[in-house]
Amino acid sequence: MSPKNDNTISDDDDYDRYFKILVQLFNIKNVDLAHYAFALLRLGQVERTGADPLFEARDMLEDLMGLNRLTLPKTMFKDPDKTHLRLHLLSYIHLTEMNAPYHVLANILRVRLGMSYTLYPFPEFEKKLVKVPEYKKGKNFKPPTLKASSFNKITEIKRLAQKADIPEVGNIFDEFYFSTLRNSITHSDYALEDDELHLMHKKILDPQNPGRLTDRIKIIDLKKIIARAYNFYTAFFALETLARSYFANLKGSCQPYDQQLKGMIEFLIDEDELMGVKVHWPNKVESSFKRGAEGCDSENLIIRKDGRVEFAAGKMYSDHAPFSPLIPKGGKPHYTSAEGKTLPPHWPNK
Repeated sequence: MSPKNDNTISDDDDYDRYFKILVQLFNIKNVDLAHYAFALLRLGQVERTGADPLFEARDMLEDLMGLNRLTLPKTMFKDPDKTHLRLHLLSYIHLTEMNAPYHVLANILRVRLGMSYTLYPFPEFEKKLVKVPEYKKGKNFKPPTLKASSFNKITEIKRLAQKADIPEVGNIFDEFYFSTLRNSITHSDYALEDDELHLMHKKILDPQNPGRLTDRIKIIDLKKIIARAYNFYTAFFALETLARSYFANLKGSCQPYDQQLKGMIEFLIDEDELMGVKVHWPNKVESSFKRGAEGCDSENLIIRKDGRVEFAAGKMYSDHAPFSPLIPKGGKPHYTSAEGKTLPPHWPNK
């Protein structure tokens, strides 16, 4: 899905390079398959309507690229080239502010590091701009916090990528994410001139003179920055789709999930893509999370304050069968069947 011929600003070399870098991240070998699936699904992040905002972001990217391939009539636009450039600027904001890709990237890095999936992969940051009087600071005082900005999220992704020994995954962002540029576009604090974009009150590292700051960006350099953003997110979505489609090979099968309680996890597939998970417990209890056209649906899902997402399994017995604490002494395991199957799964001997 490379953005080829995207109104003269794309660079397929960047796309190929980003794809090769991100392949290392999305490699499914030697990872906890369940938590890898949780990361792709953003388990526990519930939307009331719509299948998935990640899919909306993916479709939006394709629409923006399509719009910028159109030939604009001069009867409606006095300067079609500038109109296209303005559309690219709006696209740049949208791409760099999308929440879902950051969430997926951070959690897959966590899984690669042997950490568990979390609903909150980014720490909140103390809101230092707000001055709190000393008399209000008691024993239980909690300082005001800000949700992580895109810059904070990228910082955390860089930290995790460095720890996972694939620092290039985090360093990619330095090629196209510039908070100063993003803020100037967001607040319309810029002006387009003949061959430059003029930042009114901010400065950015000069692409022409590394190490120096400038308030003017050549249009040719601006297009390169935006093209890299297009290419990065296009590569991300291509690999994210491939990762989801991998789970289609496991449709109808169940894998061991909890070594103590003996849960069996089923990967739920819709149109050859991972769209949910279901855990079958040996006491016939089911726990699940699924995204669909009507929104998200979950059953026996517990979200802890620290962001851990757990599946409730039902009553546990102190005097239980050797197989699992979920089965009373003398009882036998009974699982429900996977979708489309008549026979229930069984816990493997090895």
